[in-house]
Amino acid sequence: MINFLKISNSSKNIVLFVLLSVISGQSIAHHNSEHEAEEETKNSRQSTIANKGFADCQDDFYQENAPTYSDKNLLKNSYPLCFNGFAVMYSGKTKTPIWSAEHLSKSKITRGSRLERKNNFHEEMRIPDKYRANVSDYSSSGYDRGHLAPNANMATKKEQYDSFSLANIAPQSPYLNRGTWKKLESSVRSLTKKHGETYTVTGILFKTKKPATLPNNLAIPTHFFKAVYIPKTEQSGVYIAPNDESGRLTLISLDEFATYSNMNIMPALPKKVTKLENLPTDWVRAQSLDDMETMPQASKKNENSTDKAEDKNANWLGKLLSAIFSWLLNKL
Repeated sequence: MINFLKISNSSKNIVLFVLLSVISGQSIAHHNSEHEAEEETKNSRQSTIANKGFADCQDDFYQENAPTYSDKNLLKNSYPLCFNGFAVMYSGKTKTPIWSAEHLSKSKITRGSRLERKNNFHEEMRIPDKYRANVSDYSSSGYDRGHLAPNANMATKKEQYDSFSLANIAPQSPYLNRGTWKKLESSVRSLTKKHGETYTVTGILFKTKKPATLPNNLAIPTHFFKAVYIPKTEQSGVYIAPNDESGRLTLISLDEFATYSNMNIMPALPKKVTKLENLPTDWVRAQSLDDMETMPQASKKNENSTDKAEDKNANWLGKLLSAIFSWLLNKL
């Protein structure tokens, strides 16, 4: 064992410096651990609060039960929003809606078919500025402003205006938005007219740890989904499409979707309904979730360099400590 008393004063100082650095690092790590625990508790509380925030639009959910989402990270800085005609859970983290819920009726669809579409995309002023998506975020991005609750479902001018809030909009592949997804939305309206009413929840998924982003850190979803329930026939299921130009679409049960997404999209439905996927499949182009892996997303136009800077700093510190130890051992 090295005799500390025989080491020169300068070497002693270096040893003390290294020891203090290690102790300080452990203290910081402990503080970070406590901070993460506090954040987890806070996020859990937000999840509970979020599902209590739809008091003014409970009719948009089957038996007035909003979806539950167990991804606490995505629910951080989330906002439950009631609109005319639909309800939205908005994420300040991704600056997109997580989902939009609607209770559609035959009369609503019929009235909506008589309205002339008027594009009026606008920022949602109920969201704090730092968590809010801007109209300019989509400019020259290569992505459409994709509705979750479709404009064509809206029965009044107020509902139509609300549907153009960016709290109801997410970056969507033009091919998907104007092709496969448009056909799906039209088919759901047809089902509603045929059976009298439907409940739908339309949303997005991020099946990657670091989603690509548009300017203003607006996250680009990897997938879109639409859950549908027909009370008259007890038919249900969830349509999922990757957010790319493949045109793929598949249908799975609500139970399978819950496993795939950690989301209980219609919590009031009985097991006999959620275990089946018995909606029409005429336009489905994929047989299983294995066929639904999204194609590589476009490179970020405004890539966040924070992670790279942190990695660079970590490498620099590691090299410095290694050099200090090597010098110290040569001096002893």
